[in-house]
Amino acid sequence: MTALRTLLMLTLCTPLVALAAIPPDGTDRPDIAPYEAEYSARYSGFPIKAAHSLRRTGDGYELRIKASNFLGKITEEEQFHLDQQGAIIPDSYHHHRSILRNTRKESMTVDHADMTIQSSRKGEQTELDFEAGQLGPLSHQLELARDLQRGAEDLSYTVIIRGSIRNYRYQRLGEENMETALGTLRVVKLERVRDNSDRETTLWLAPELNYQPVLLRQKEDGSTYELTLQSFRFTQEQS
Repeated sequence: MTALRTLLMLTLCTPLVALAAIPPDGTDRPDIAPYEAEYSARYSGFPIKAAHSLRRTGDGYELRIKASNFLGKITEEEQFHLDQQGAIIPDSYHHHRSILRNTRKESMTVDHADMTIQSSRKGEQTELDFEAGQLGPLSHQLELARDLQRGAEDLSYTVIIRGSIRNYRYQRLGEENMETALGTLRVVKLERVRDNSDRETTLWLAPELNYQPVLLRQKEDGSTYELTLQSFRFTQEQS
């Protein structure tokens, strides 16, 4: 069950992002374009499917990911909005996991008036201070995609996750051509930087698809899990 949980969670750790072009000077932030995408993976020969989407919700956006096979399913969603400068401001986050009748829920809500974060996990309530620049478990990768478009060297993000504030870091490993379900794509290879951990997470993102992840590979406890992009489409024209 540990391996299944890892593989299902793998589908949730890299939300797709769709961005319009950034001006060369990088002073303006890009618009965010809603999309729908599908991923696939396998566990003990059985297929796992994951559906990713980004949609507008009035004055904000919702990132939503569903991963499932016959043993269980995971749903994860985050609501956020943009401030006047176009910066991502997280509003709330919900996670629901049901694997072999084991159910777990997690949620997070940001109170922008009080500048606090209310987090609930495993029945425990936690209050944290909310500060500018903090991002949600899913929305931090929208900021990663923006930074990649700008050519930024520092790919480091402050993320609200599991009732705590953590730092996520990535490093570039180069570029290469990759055969995908969408044809041959030029991809940027990234690695998640972890301290004191033997878990390795590697991502291949396509600039041609606005830095959509086309492959994600994770190595842990002697096993390797992969998640591959099968389809992608924008659900409205980019501005």
